[in-house]
Amino acid sequence: VVLSGSGDAGMGPTPAAPLAPGVYTIVLTVSDGRGGTASDAVVVTVRDTTPPVLVGVPAPITVEQSSPLGTVVDVPLPTATDNCPGPLFVSSDASSFIPPRPAMFPPGSTTVTFRTCDAQCNRASATTTVTVVDTTRPSVTVVSPQPRDYLHSEVLLIGFSAADTGSGLAPGSPTAALDGTAVANGQSVALLTLGLGQHSLVVSAADLAGNTASHPVSFRVIADVGSLITAVNVFVGDGRIDDSNTPNGLLSKLNDAQDAIDKGKNNVGVNKLREFIDQVNGRAGRSIAPDAAQVLVTDA
Repeated sequence: VVLSGSGDAGMGPTPAAPLAPGVYTIVLTVSDGRGGTASDAVVVTVRDTTPPVLVGVPAPITVEQSSPLGTVVDVPLPTATDNCPGPLFVSSDASSFIPPRPAMFPPGSTTVTFRTCDAQCNRASATTTVTVVDTTRPSVTVVSPQPRDYLHSEVLLIGFSAADTGSGLAPGSPTAALDGTAVANGQSVALLTLGLGQHSLVVSAADLAGNTASHPVSFRVIADVGSLITAVNVFVGDGRIDDSNTPNGLLSKLNDAQDAIDKGKNNVGVNKLREFIDQVNGRAGRSIAPDAAQVLVTDA
């Protein structure tokens, strides 16, 4: 038996030849070996109905958010194999470019679909996911106060900021509290309104993903003769020392105390401060407001 018409002839009791997809007229010829032959024809249609197979589909990807828009991610393409020869192209809806380029993925989970088809338009697809998460806390910076000593007469300018490179800061963030009381960035705080000793500013921030951060700064308020002199002048200016004679006597004693201390005569300086305290106590509630008197006595 001879098979012909496929482009490759086959012979034998069961002749065979490879057939690519298409329509073929196959002629079967039978010979008796003595010159006698007989033939018949059959139409054979070869179809490819098997879709390609996508190989190496990337596993789900999880990345950290790098901006409010999301994160640029390079999703690799799988390859494709098929049971029939011919070119195979693989595309991804993550990018419209061929070959694909890194693309911006928004916060949350995004399904990426890969597609391919063979020469007979048999199609195959596969998916993976890209998940963009924000697990990073905001960064908080405190400019002022610094962790150091401040004189009681100083005015503290509150300064702080926060930033978030992922989802972005939440509305109203950052916030700050000085000893538990809310303060604003750029606010001036007269330290005479605070007591001597340790104080704390805590700055807190949150991002849109719910991550939070805080930055506490501790500082200490102290007093010396110089700050007492400034305090007296402040209280004169705001009317809490309200006659002309009292500040002159107070400042005279403080200047004498400072002069003695500068000369190493600490005992003399201490005595002058005691005289200062006596005068303050004697005028408290009269020409010196009680709260101002309390500050001056405590600082002395």
